[in-house]
Amino acid sequence: MVFKFSYIFDQVLRNIATGVNAASGINIMQCKAIGQDIIDSMVGKVASDITFSKTSKAISMLDDSNPLKSGLVKMQPEKLFQRLITTSVRMKMNTAEIVENHELILYTKALFKTREVMHPANKPDFRKEMCDKWTSTQPSCDMINDATYIFDGGNLLHKCSWSKGQTISQLCNMYVYYLNTYYIMVNSHFKHIVVFDGYPECSTKDSAHIYRNKGVVGPDVNFAKDTVITMGKALFLSNTHNKIKFIKVLSEFLEQAGYLVRICTSDADKEIVSSAIAMSQMTHTIIVGEDTDLYLLSMVKWKQTDYRLIIKSSMAKKEKCYTDIGHVCVNTPKHVLENLFFPYVVTGCDTSSRIFNVGKGYAMQLIDSSSQFLECSKVFNNPNSSKEIIIETGEKAFLLLYGSTLTTLAALRRKIFLNKVEQHTESVDIGKYPPTFDSAMYHSLRVYHQIMEWNDVVLDPEEYGFYKLNGMLLPVTGTANIAPLKSY
Repeated sequence: MVFKFSYIFDQVLRNIATGVNAASGINIMQCKAIGQDIIDSMVGKVASDITFSKTSKAISMLDDSNPLKSGLVKMQPEKLFQRLITTSVRMKMNTAEIVENHELILYTKALFKTREVMHPANKPDFRKEMCDKWTSTQPSCDMINDATYIFDGGNLLHKCSWSKGQTISQLCNMYVYYLNTYYIMVNSHFKHIVVFDGYPECSTKDSAHIYRNKGVVGPDVNFAKDTVITMGKALFLSNTHNKIKFIKVLSEFLEQAGYLVRICTSDADKEIVSSAIAMSQMTHTIIVGEDTDLYLLSMVKWKQTDYRLIIKSSMAKKEKCYTDIGHVCVNTPKHVLENLFFPYVVTGCDTSSRIFNVGKGYAMQLIDSSSQFLECSKVFNNPNSSKEIIIETGEKAFLLLYGSTLTTLAALRRKIFLNKVEQHTESVDIGKYPPTFDSAMYHSLRVYHQIMEWNDVVLDPEEYGFYKLNGMLLPVTGTANIAPLKSY
C-alpha cells in the first residue's frame, strides 16, 4: 500500500487512504459496546414499547451525518454559487450584474406565485387602513327601509348553497327568496339593482380567476330551466360558459321579481359604483358586496349629496358591517383621497401583483407622508404619461416601498444579496428579493393600465404588461434573460 500522507502514530482515528482525520463525533470503534447497550435496554420490554434513540448510534466516517464524509464538506450548490459571487464582488470583479439584472429563476417570486399567477392582493388591508377608521354605526331602520339597494351579482352567486339534485329553476328561485328575505325592500320609488359581470372571453383578471379556481375548470353543461344539476356549485361556476348562461337565466327570475338587472361588458365594480353614485343624488343608497374595489371606487368617485351612500358587508362583524362612504371621504385628507388608486393598485389588485413583504398599509402611509410617493402617484394618474416616464417612476416607487434611499433596483438587489449571503449559513432565496428592473417595468405598466381603466381611459393591455395565450390575458413576468449568457 502506498500512503498519500506522512503516517503519524497518534491516538487519532484516521482514514489511511486519504489521510482525513475523523470528526469528534465518530464512534465506530465502539460499535460492539454500543450494540450491547441497545440489546440490554430491550431486555424485559414488550416489542411495541421499544424505541431507539439517535444518540445510541455507531457513526462511521462514511455516515451521511458526518460532515467530513469522503474528506468533503457538504454545501448547497446554490450557497456555493452565492458565496462565489459575493467574494468576486468584494474583490471588485465584474460579476455583480448577475444578481442586479437577472432573476436567476423562471419568474420573480417577489411578484408571482407561478409563471401565470400573480401573488393575490391582500385587499382587506386597505379597508382596515381607510374604511374601518371611519366605519359608522348601523344606520337607522328608517334609513335602511327607505334606501335603494345595489347588489354585486358576483357576490350574490356565493350567498346560497347548492344541493345536488336541484333544477336550475329551483336554484334561481332560491336566490330571489334570499334577497326578499334578508333585505328590506320598502322603497317604491326606485327599483333595486343587481349588477353582474359579463365575463368577457379574455380579461386582465384572468390570472386572478386561475388562482381562485385553483386551475380547475368544470365541464360545459348544456342546460335548460328544468335541468337537474349533478355537480357542486364551485365546479359548475368555474366554467365561464356555464356561469354566463346561468346568470342570463337568473336575471330573468330577478326581473320577474321586480329587480333591475344589468350585465356588464366590462368591469362590474365600475358599473356598481357609478350606479350607486348617481342613485345617491336622489335617495339613500346601499351597496351590498364584499370586494374592496367597491370601497376604493366609491371613495374616489363620491360626490357631495344630501343622501347617504353606504356599503354593507355581510362578512364583517355586525358593528362594522356598514361603512358610510361620505363619512369616510369627509374625514380623509384631500391629497390622500385624490391619490388612492396608485397605492392600492401598485401593492396588488385583481390585475396587478401583491409585492412580497410590502403591504397596503405602508403604501397608504407613504401617500399621506411622502411627497416623493405622492409625485409618483400623480404620474400614474396622468393619462398623458409616456411609457418611459411610467417605467422610470415605477422604479422610484418600488424603492420607496422598500424603504430604500438607493437610486436603482439593481443597487438595492446587490446590497441585500451581499448582506444576506454573508450573514446566512443556508442559501438565500433571491427570488423573494426586490424584482429586477425588467420585472418591475411590466408591473408598473400593468398598474398604469388598471388606473387608466378606472379613469375611463381605454388602453391596449398587450401594450401594458399582458400577453394573450389560449384565449386569456396573462401578465408578462419579464423578457430579460433569467441568467447571463456569458461566463465569468
